[in-house]
Amino acid sequence: MSLRVHAVAGFLRLTAKPRRTTAERARQRMADPGRPAPLPDALRRRHDVRTR
Repeated sequence: MSLRVHAVAGFLRLTAKPRRTTAERARQRMADPGRPAPLPDALRRRHDVRTR
């Protein structure tokens, strides 16, 4: 593997994995609803879209 791939793998290992180090933390993260996704621009242009 290239040096660049090794660098990316190391970065991801340090940044992404701590959020799901244990099964309990992974369950908490998956149970979190997260933020709502914005509506696509095409939908906003074609229709009168309002938020609640």
